[in-house]
Amino acid sequence: MSSIINNNVSIQQINSLLPQYSSQASYAEVTASPATLSDDVVFVFCNLASALTLTLPTPTYGKNLFIVNKGSNALSTVSSATSIYVDIEGGAAQAGILPGSAAGGWAHLVGNGTNWVAVSKNKLLP
Repeated sequence: MSSIINNNVSIQQINSLLPQYSSQASYAEVTASPATLSDDVVFVFCNLASALTLTLPTPTYGKNLFIVNKGSNALSTVSSATSIYVDIEGGAAQAGILPGSAAGGWAHLVGNGTNWVAVSKNKLLP
């Protein structure tokens, strides 16, 4: 049975990515805010019903970070504790990663050595 995160991504699909990142892969399930992610975290599963502030790991060049709101409740915001996130549309570094994200919202970030850059995301606004 598939645990659906949204119409496009299931837990099984995310788990199938783990072998590709086996040298660096670990995951964190975040249930309280604020939260600090260690440098080895690749998958972040957020399970809160309120705003979440994350201290993101160092944006090492080429490192992947997947952030998923897997809870059944909407997150009002997923933010970085510092402005090291660059949105998929470009622009200056900011803190907001998934503003107004509903359950199933996700972002795939890649480090560029200075910032985390969104290469894809699905906000699923409530």
